[in-house]
Amino acid sequence: MKCISVRQPWAWAIFHGKPVENRSWPSHFAGHLLIHASKTFDHYDYQWLINHRKLLSGDPPHPDNYKLGGIIGRVIMVDCVDHHQSPFFFGPWGHVYKHPQEIPFIKCRGKLKLFEVDYSGAYTGEKCDCGGKWRTDGQHKNEFCDTCFNNRNAGA
Repeated sequence: MKCISVRQPWAWAIFHGKPVENRSWPSHFAGHLLIHASKTFDHYDYQWLINHRKLLSGDPPHPDNYKLGGIIGRVIMVDCVDHHQSPFFFGPWGHVYKHPQEIPFIKCRGKLKLFEVDYSGAYTGEKCDCGGKWRTDGQHKNEFCDTCFNNRNAGA
């Protein structure tokens, strides 16, 4: 499934009233799209959201409460435009999203532009922060490699 990486707090805002994602590049893609929250949090943009919270369906969480480095939801991308009536549009291009739906966090690495993610199961090609391949058992997939899982539970 196609996925796009978005910096926080903008990724959160997509699920709370932000209908358009600004990009420097156009896209001809239309369809279901996963939203990946990058590992980067932008404090300047957070202040913009605080100052414009009336545009959102809820107050932005405290900066320490954002999910980073994984998939947080899905949308349907319906258009790519060079202008939009939304105050969230800054251009030069805007990817227009409909039907945002948050999903349980799935840790994975982001990439530039649109990228493919195997959303149907375990991410056996992805790697843990230590470099090892993630576990693929049903309870702990996408969280730890075998080494980190065993080290984490050694004292339990």
